Amino acid sequence: MSALIRIGHKYDMTTILHHAVAFLKSHYTDDLDIWQKRSGKLVPPGFEDAHVVGVVNLAHLVGELSILPTAIMACCMLGDIATGFDREDGTRERLSYEDISRCWAARQPLMALGIVVKAKIS
Repeated sequence: MSALIRIGHKYDMTTILHHAVAFLKSHYTDDLDIWQKRSGKLVPPGFEDAHVVGVVNLAHLVGELSILPTAIMACCMLGDIATGFDREDGTRERLSYEDISRCWAARQPLMALGIVVKAKIS
């Protein structure tokens, strides 16, 4: 997905870019009903959890801001948000300092909300 989005963006291949971004938007959605039906997975099938870091970076690259809230929230659930992951070409994909800061700011409210929701369910 990353390669398709990066190539589509770089070479203005709008059809490829549109389809690849649509795939990410189907998982990292701003539609609450769709988000709740994703069966609790941080990432789409075939992705590793750390790949959400790449999703955040791709959303910034193509200006697809609707992906960011749920992708940043998924990053908040990672054990180590600063490490990122190694791409197939050997480079490391990491969050920007700004996005790491967003995650740190969101973690405490998300944990508090989780506690409230768990208490209401019990």
